[in-house]
Order: sequence, then C-alpha cells, then structure tokens
Amino acid sequence: MYSQNRRRDNTEKIILIMLVINYSFMIFSALKLKWSTWLPTFMVTVAAVSVISYVGSYFDYEGRAKLNSILIVVCFVLYSMHTGDIGSIIVPLIAQTVLIGFYDIDGILLYNTIALSVIVFYHAVILKSFTLSSIDDIYNNINNGIKVNEYKKAYGISANNDIFREICKKICKKYGLKYIPTMKESSLKKMISKIDYVHHVYPIDTRYSDFLRMYKFEHELRLLLLRYTLIIEESVKNVFVKYLNNAKDTQANFLSDINNYDTAK
Repeated sequence: MYSQNRRRDNTEKIILIMLVINYSFMIFSALKLKWSTWLPTFMVTVAAVSVISYVGSYFDYEGRAKLNSILIVVCFVLYSMHTGDIGSIIVPLIAQTVLIGFYDIDGILLYNTIALSVIVFYHAVILKSFTLSSIDDIYNNINNGIKVNEYKKAYGISANNDIFREICKKICKKYGLKYIPTMKESSLKKMISKIDYVHHVYPIDTRYSDFLRMYKFEHELRLLLLRYTLIIEESVKNVFVKYLNNAKDTQANFLSDINNYDTAK
C-alpha cells in the first residue's frame, strides 16, 4: 500500500509539473498575441488551483486527477477558440491526453475526448477554419460582413477599419511580398493571387524565407548526391575499362554485340 501511494505521488508530481509548463505556454501565448486579459488571468488562477490542491492535499488522488483533467481541457478549449489554426492545438491536446492517461484512472480520458469534439466542432462548424479561402473569397466575405471576426482572429488583427488591407499586409509579410501602403486593393489581390495563396494551409508564423531555406537545402542535397553518383559512376567505368583493356581477344564492339551477353540467365 505504501509503495502504491508513493508511486502515485511521484506520478502526480510529474504530471503537475508538465501541466504547469503547459499553462505557462498558453499564458505566454495569450499575452504575446494580446488576447483578452481575462484569458491569461483565468489560466493563472487554474494553474494556482492545481498546485494548491496538490500541496495542501485537498481531495484524494482520484479527485485531484479529475480536477486537473477538467481544468486543463477547459483551458485548451478556451485557447483553441482564440486561435484560427486548429493544427496548433490538436498536437498539444493529444500529448496532454497521453499525460493525463498516466493517472491510470478509469474514465478520466473522457474529458479529453469531449474537449477534442468541442474543438473540432467549433473550428469546423462555427469558425469554419477547415474550409479553404482564396484572397477573392476573403475580400468578398469582408465586404459583405461575413466571417469578419473569424478572419480577425485568424490573422491576429485588432483594428476595426481597413481589415482587408491589414490581412493583405499579413499575407505579404508571410510570403515575402513587398507591401506598399499606397497600393490599391485590386493590385494587392492580383499580387497575392499569383502565389496561389490558400487560407489556413500553413501556420501563421510561417514565412516565405522558410520555403526558400528548404529549397536551398534540397538543392544542395541533390548536388551532393549527384556529385557522389558521378564519382561512383566514374570509378565503375574506370574499373570496367581497365578490365576490358586487360582482357584477351576483346573486340571494339564488345558492348554493342548482343552475342557477348548471356541472355539465358
């Protein structure tokens, strides 16, 4: 019994440390992206409740496990509702599900399953972030007052005026295009449409320089492989020519004469 309690205590301590790290990441992200102040405040409060419940030995092991599981999934759901990219939340949520599973309590993963369903429903049905939008779609939707708040959240825009121009500025920065404030909206659309821009394909912090860096790396890798291929080919050729030169009764048409090949094997 003592060994079981000690093992549970060590498990709970490790899980609590990882939870605090996750809370810190979400709090830092919320502050950096300048989201509503109540969100980081709520997360700080939740993190404090998790730590205090463990240090003060409030509730039993199972009670604290369920409490921490509910609190973390609530924070994940709130966090996902403030970001336009579901990909940035799914992977941490899956990792958190595995972490909560170490509590080894029946039914505790139900909370994570519910949270995942809520997040997918919110992004797919309400936010509709799974749909692909061209720059023309964004322009028409904003002019018609459709999905304006969703676009503002997705691009991290706080301004209420010139929303489409602010979006174009974000896209130009993301893909390395030169943005000129005096450009007309039609010129911006034409410039952006040339890169076959599709909304929500890459994370917000992806830059055009990232693609250039990957392309350069791939190019250098191909050159390296080609260089070694040519070296191997030249070496094989030299060995083969040396063999032919040293072989007796070898004629000039050795390679082109089909009779010199044993096709029976």
